[in-house]
Amino acid sequence: MLSRAVDILVDRHDSLRTLFFTKGDTVKQKAFSKNAFKDNLSYMDVCKYKYKENKIRSIIQKTINHEF
Repeated sequence: MLSRAVDILVDRHDSLRTLFFTKGDTVKQKAFSKNAFKDNLSYMDVCKYKYKENKIRSIIQKTINHEF
């Protein structure tokens, strides 16, 4: 259900499918198609971790630092 909700949200909002990057000294923009991110949502159950908040922070930090 969450996956479907995210798909609907991404379908409706081009900005959620847009990537900005630099090429030399120029900023470029690439808008992906509505189907580009279908079924790419991943889940992680953090209930099994003793320090859940730390695990969540670690996941968020890795996501933020991920380069496309």
